[in-house]
Amino acid sequence: MAVVAPSSILGTVWSNNRPGARRSLCEGLKALLVKQFAELDAIYWGSINVWLDEALEFRPDLETPPIEWKAWFDPNWPPEVFRFQRIKFQYPEDGWVYDKAWIWWPSLNHKLDEFSIEIVAEEVSGLKSDTRCRIIVPQS
Repeated sequence: MAVVAPSSILGTVWSNNRPGARRSLCEGLKALLVKQFAELDAIYWGSINVWLDEALEFRPDLETPPIEWKAWFDPNWPPEVFRFQRIKFQYPEDGWVYDKAWIWWPSLNHKLDEFSIEIVAEEVSGLKSDTRCRIIVPQS
């Protein structure tokens, strides 16, 4: 069987460790996600928003059942499904490759699409907005 090389897509970080994502993860959401998938324990408090140069076909590796997570911004927030695709995140685009990274897609976040993604990952050193990066997608 032939080994297929991973594909990569360049993009630009436009926001990092957004206060809303940071607060949600700190106030219990991360614990609920880790309860479902222990590997997510590596995620840092916050998220990285990236505009991609080309479309990415999202193929989740992990999916939670609907989780009632008591969103701090809306006490009536309905249960939400979280999907994750394993990736490697290179930051900056010719810099360090972070192996513990996932594209995450909360089912009620309607701002995400094939060009606008949100990443959770281990802590990324020196992360700044308006910086080029690379998403490396392992091929199966």
